[in-house]
Amino acid sequence: MRIERLHLLRYGSLTDRELRFRPGAGLHLVYGPNEAGKSSTLAAISDLLFGFSEKRRAADGAEERRYDFLHEAPSLRVCATLTDARGNSLSLRRRKGRKNTLLADDESETPLADDVLVPFLGGLTREVFQLAFGLDSARLREGGRMLLSGDGEGGEIFAAASGLHGLNALRADLDREADGLFAPRASGTRKIYQVLERHAEARREERERQLREAEWKSLNKAVETANETLTEAEAHLSEAHARRERLARLVSLKPLLARVTASEARLAAFADLGEVPRGLARRLQEALAATTTTAEAQRDAVRRLQEAEELARGIAVDRPLIEVAADVTALHAEIGAVRQRRSQIPRVEQEARDLTDAIGAQLRRLGLTLEPQDSEAIRARQPSDAGLADLAARLAEGDGLLRRRAELQAVLARESADFERLSGGAVDGRAADPAPLRARLAALAPQIRQLEERDRLQPARERLTSRLMETAARLSPPVAEPERLAAAPLPGIEQIAEFRARFDEIGEALRRHREQDAARVEEIAGLDAAIAESERGGAMPSRARIEAARRERDEALAKVPDGGKPALEAAQPLLREADQLADRAVAEADRVSRHAADVARRDALLARRAEAARQGEALSADLAAAKAAWAALFAPLGLEPAGPTAMTEWRKSVDRWLEQRDELADLVSTIDGLEASASRALPGLATLAGELGLAVPAAGDLARDGLALLRLVEGELERRAEGFQQGRALAARIGDAAARLDRLKREAAEVDEAQARWRQDFDAALRAAGLDPGASPQAAAAVLEVWRELSAALTERDKLARRVRGMQRDNEAFSAAALDLVRRVAPSLAEGEEGTEPDRLVEALHDRLAEERAALTRAEGAGEALARSRAELARAEERQAGAATQLSGLCADLPEALRAGDMTSLAARLTERDGAAAALDETLALFAETAAGEPREAVAEELSGLDEGAAQAALERLAGEINALTAGMKEALAARHAALAERDRAEAGEGADRAAFERLAAEAELQELGRQWLVTRLASLLLSGALEQHRARQDDPLLEHAGRLFAGLTSGSFEGLTRRFGEDDRAELLARRPDGATVGLVGLSDGTCDQLYLALRLAFLADYATRAEAAPFIGDDLFQTFDDARTAAGLRTLAGLSDTLQPILFTHHASVVDIARRELGERLDLLEM
Repeated sequence: MRIERLHLLRYGSLTDRELRFRPGAGLHLVYGPNEAGKSSTLAAISDLLFGFSEKRRAADGAEERRYDFLHEAPSLRVCATLTDARGNSLSLRRRKGRKNTLLADDESETPLADDVLVPFLGGLTREVFQLAFGLDSARLREGGRMLLSGDGEGGEIFAAASGLHGLNALRADLDREADGLFAPRASGTRKIYQVLERHAEARREERERQLREAEWKSLNKAVETANETLTEAEAHLSEAHARRERLARLVSLKPLLARVTASEARLAAFADLGEVPRGLARRLQEALAATTTTAEAQRDAVRRLQEAEELARGIAVDRPLIEVAADVTALHAEIGAVRQRRSQIPRVEQEARDLTDAIGAQLRRLGLTLEPQDSEAIRARQPSDAGLADLAARLAEGDGLLRRRAELQAVLARESADFERLSGGAVDGRAADPAPLRARLAALAPQIRQLEERDRLQPARERLTSRLMETAARLSPPVAEPERLAAAPLPGIEQIAEFRARFDEIGEALRRHREQDAARVEEIAGLDAAIAESERGGAMPSRARIEAARRERDEALAKVPDGGKPALEAAQPLLREADQLADRAVAEADRVSRHAADVARRDALLARRAEAARQGEALSADLAAAKAAWAALFAPLGLEPAGPTAMTEWRKSVDRWLEQRDELADLVSTIDGLEASASRALPGLATLAGELGLAVPAAGDLARDGLALLRLVEGELERRAEGFQQGRALAARIGDAAARLDRLKREAAEVDEAQARWRQDFDAALRAAGLDPGASPQAAAAVLEVWRELSAALTERDKLARRVRGMQRDNEAFSAAALDLVRRVAPSLAEGEEGTEPDRLVEALHDRLAEERAALTRAEGAGEALARSRAELARAEERQAGAATQLSGLCADLPEALRAGDMTSLAARLTERDGAAAALDETLALFAETAAGEPREAVAEELSGLDEGAAQAALERLAGEINALTAGMKEALAARHAALAERDRAEAGEGADRAAFERLAAEAELQELGRQWLVTRLASLLLSGALEQHRARQDDPLLEHAGRLFAGLTSGSFEGLTRRFGEDDRAELLARRPDGATVGLVGLSDGTCDQLYLALRLAFLADYATRAEAAPFIGDDLFQTFDDARTAAGLRTLAGLSDTLQPILFTHHASVVDIARRELGERLDLLEM
């Protein structure tokens, strides 16, 4: 966002003060003395953008001044024109109030929407705007101070630039949280060790309450006996249930078999329908129903057709009236105009009468006795337009001549007075022309002025000599005899760059080697801990142990045939061990797989680390060789070289020293040449000074005082030339004044002659206009004005008369057309309404037309209904024919014997037949389901010998047997529960259940705490890795930009910014000098620290402007603590940001304005308060 115009209409002590900011300027500098209104302007910008605050407080909490001490608060107005980054412009005003404070920037002050500024502010608040986009000298100093402590706004800006804000603190929190859970050193304050203690205590208590072996065997024997008794009872009970279910199924199948036989007998009654397929009954019934339905539909269609024909015959339409509908509509559309003309005719006639009265009055003013209604007679007496135009031209010409005569008289009097004054000031004699002397001086002056160049170059010579010595003294490593460098062979920048690239490459490889080795060590330690944790659960049933156990087992089993029973007994433990290991491997598959993966990963890392160690030794050897070659490069110069970066700067410093040495030699030669050239012209200058009567220095002092003597001679010659020119100018002015007097007198005579000729022409024009010659110009002007008014009135009155006749003619034409139309299409209406206005007849005819149109619509609707009825009848007849065809087709499928009978009765019999067949199918399906797949014949044979009474008796006996067996099983189950309970009580003992619960609870809590520790530790490790990767990358672009700005603000005293990390991973900001040396913040001066804070602030705002709509940066006397050089650098830096930000700087120092003009030139937009 940029401010193009700021208008303080009424604000503070300012009224109607406007500032226009030139588009495209690099820096807007607002200059004014104290009390000029700069503070009011700064506050007005905040109030414009964010509204007038009721309680005036700045962003830092301090109470602000109020700005309604001159103007009443409701009348305060701040206006502006704003432009956003997309080029959209907005002009607005802001008033003090609670609502509708944004207004249009005009006198109407139309309220604008409350969110109209949102696209221009981009979400900024007053506090953010004042803190981020506003800066004064006091806050600049405070920001520099806070940079040293890393606190406050400056610290936050640096933290944002470093990209690590809050990450170190987060990692420390994670480490503290993980350490509070677990660490290798046991501690009573760590949760995992607390829970482990509880788990051990619970296990001890549980072991103390375990059973003895004999008691345990006895209890187990009782449980096994109870289990066997229960199993035997369950088997007897299952057998009894099976016999009962078989007998009950046979009893239930007997009635089903009888239902099947009855259904088959019922179906045999329809033997004559055997050739008719099932399902035909439904289609036959549907065809019979369709035949009946279509016949009824055909009768309904005939009835509706008759009704439609009767309705169509009952509607009558006036066709002639419909045919002239367009004419009726057109006349009806003219009714409004007819009535309007009828109402306007009396008004227009009255206007014409008023004009006639005005014409009569004008005729009386002219003294003419004519009838005002007689336009032709009046126009006959009216002078021609040419005569009136000629008279007007003569009047204008006469006025011009009178004015010209008066002007000439005034000028003539003034010129006469000037001539007398100049003549009185003239003196006799004339000064001598100093041109020859000036020519001699012009020949000598260029050589003598070379002394100015000598004096100008002398300080540069001294500065260059001093700088040459300082540059040689600053060389690091130092050179004892710098003059030797001019002839000695020096290493090239390219060679040094090659060594730097080689050192960087080897150093980067060594750094990566160390980082990778540290990562492997840490990962190996983690794997060792994981392997140890996995092995805490007992010996690991690994694949190798299982294979070894199986080999021992197989070897022992191979000895059994020869060794007999002793060999078999020896093989049994090996057999159990192999099986147990295999079972544990299956049960603990997850632990085994994790242990195997960890061991494999650890072995691979150990192998990789050994290989990497050999690579590290090779890199160290390469580094030693590179250092030896590096030292040999500078051995001819007798130097012990520093690093490539420092030696690059050393080499550049040497080049600068050599350049300065050559520059100094050239400068000394130039100064000597200038002095020699000037010494040849100084004697001639002394001679000329003597001729002018000036004091001449001694010959030995001419070289020193030559410039002063030159200025004295030039001043004397200038004085003499000025006197000579003044005399010549006075004589010329007197001659010019005399010539002007003669010319003015001639012009006055010419004007008098022109006035005489004008009077003759004016009298002729009066006669042509019908006036008497000799009339005054005033009388002629009055008559001319009357004739002009009279002509306009006549024209307007005739126009009104023509308008009345036209309106009457139009109304008469409408009446004739209306009456003709009514007589043609509605004569009865014309006869019944005699004397009625034609427009009323047209309205009545239009209403009748509407009725006939409605009748026509009804007639057309009746025709459409008639057509639909005929179509419906055709469709009904077609459907009736289709139903008959379908019924005939079904009858053709029937046997010949059934076609001649009643189809309805046949359909009923077929339906009954299909029902009997369906019932038979359902009974057979139920029989098959109940018989559980047994054939019907086998069931029938078994049921043939079954006595129903004997079967019921057998079922009752089985029920009694089942009840007895169930009671026995319950007793066995109770005995088993009692044995189990006894064993459980003996096993648990008093408090054993509580100890087991404590143990399980401790194990669950250990799992949860272990998960928490693992997640926290992994998060800390991941964060550490991310921080290391971030440090390995290049510096953040925001920090780089701030470094470039800092270099500009310090005029190259510093090259940029960098950072380093302490043991606590806290970033420290460093300033980097051109020679590569770094300086901490505590080593900077107060002024340099202020410039660093300004660079960070500007870089932050420039980065913000690339991502959002940014407000202008407003500075208030920022450079109070800067010297002139760094003030110039600060102005250049602000102007350099103008592409992304609008920099506005307020100042009351004239020196800042001068520096800005010198440094920025056309890029400066200077606004004075």
